[in-house]
Amino acid sequence: MKKLAIIFFIGVVLIVGVAYMYLNYKVNYREAKKENNQFESYYEQEFDAADVVTLINKAYDNNLTRKCSKR
Repeated sequence: MKKLAIIFFIGVVLIVGVAYMYLNYKVNYREAKKENNQFESYYEQEFDAADVVTLINKAYDNNLTRKCSKR
């Protein structure tokens, strides 16, 4: 009886862990997609230097807050 309870508990912990990882992935994906759509609105437009610097600073700040790796 103890083995069955332990196996059941391990199974529940695994299922909850996988569900947490999946939901966390989906939240991050939606947030990244929303930010990408924000920057896509600037695609193929002409800018002056101040606008370009502002966009670069926004992207840099987003990368710092998301802890993205530098390539």
